[in-house]
Amino acid sequence: MSKIRLDPVAAGANSARLERGPHNLRFLFPIILLVLIAPACSSPGPEPEPAQGTTPDLSDRIAAGLQEYKRADFESAADRFGVIAKLDPENERIFFYLGSAFLQLHQHRAALEAFDRAVFLKEGFREARLARARVQIRMGDFPAAEIDLRRVLEQDPESLTALFNLGFLLVRMGKYEEAVRRLERVLSLRPDHPEAPYYLGKAALAMGEVVKAKQAFETAIRLDPDNARSYFNLGNLLIREGQRKEGEERLAVFKRLSDQVTQSEHIREQIHILGLEAFLLQKEGKTDEAVAKYREVLRIAPDHVPTRKDLAIVFLSQGETDEALGELIRATQIDPNYAPPYFHLARIYEERGETGKARAATERFRRLDSGGEAREEGSRSW
Repeated sequence: MSKIRLDPVAAGANSARLERGPHNLRFLFPIILLVLIAPACSSPGPEPEPAQGTTPDLSDRIAAGLQEYKRADFESAADRFGVIAKLDPENERIFFYLGSAFLQLHQHRAALEAFDRAVFLKEGFREARLARARVQIRMGDFPAAEIDLRRVLEQDPESLTALFNLGFLLVRMGKYEEAVRRLERVLSLRPDHPEAPYYLGKAALAMGEVVKAKQAFETAIRLDPDNARSYFNLGNLLIREGQRKEGEERLAVFKRLSDQVTQSEHIREQIHILGLEAFLLQKEGKTDEAVAKYREVLRIAPDHVPTRKDLAIVFLSQGETDEALGELIRATQIDPNYAPPYFHLARIYEERGETGKARAATERFRRLDSGGEAREEGSRSW
């Protein structure tokens, strides 16, 4: 049976393509790309293929490094890819993997150097440019990030990741007019984009375009009723426009949401600790104990979809496909716009020979993550 190929949405690089690689690398490259692109986003990508001339031994080492990355063992992955980079110094993919591991370790300078090398080896390497832009934003080098994002858009004018990140960056840099154009383009391509309306509102407000700002904040609230920032900005805008009652109502919602965030801090801390304990148990091969910890998280927060996804992965490692399938389906029911479960559903359905369901899950995954916006809140790497 042929494998499902997740077409390249590699952090917004929608037309990049790699041919079939070694079987043991299949499905691992998306894991790295899923967590790369800023400000708060992610995206999967194509299957990796070692550079021409890569030996079977190096292919095995690459596969091992990607497995370590998958397990969130970023230190080991960085060490392994560092060694491989010395053995195969002309392979841009290795430096991309190396930079990705450093980025997860928050070693931004080292990540930047690795991404620099990847781009030097392949100037049109869009995934590496997008990842480098993220590092540059974190390091405060906005002009350099702007250059990389514009270069990506020269290659792919409809890259949602590059469009959104450039729009976000332009707001930060005070270039509001172009920011509005870029963010409006994002929304024309993806009307339900979770972040673009808020930054569009900020840019429009800075330009004095009150009507546009109001509409943008209202859209942000419609897409995310818990978007406290938009309530705050909209409330103050309405008060300044003389609509005090409506403005105070929005500010009251902002206060309620802010209070809820404060009250939930302890719960979030519990979820984080239990989730970390579960992950470490899983890494040690104590899968039954890991399952118990994940179930404890779900008793506290039944709708925490990243935990349901992580629990499904443990079930898959135990060969409990039906249990994994149930958790993944439940995750999609709780949050139909959370992309990772669809990736795993596609694999399960394909292995079962249910090609129609596999195709539907794959298409859903592509659509949700085509701009690199799949949410990974509360989750590590999958």
